[in-house]
Amino acid sequence: KDTAARTIETIFVYLKDRQKDGRVSSDLNARVTARRIFVAYEGAMQAWQLTGELEVIDDFAGIAQALLATRKD
Repeated sequence: KDTAARTIETIFVYLKDRQKDGRVSSDLNARVTARRIFVAYEGAMQAWQLTGELEVIDDFAGIAQALLATRKD
């Protein structure tokens, strides 16, 4: 649980920094997006372990890009 919380916090800080430098929209809810990116990553890793298909890693990249394009929830 602590590892997950630290990882989500790290993603959150990264997103906030990217918002400050204009690389991520300030309309993005960084806290929610950090959690969703973490969940998507963990899901992709689980799917890869279950299937052995590297395509799920590409799926994660697409999901992450879509999450970064969303606005505040």
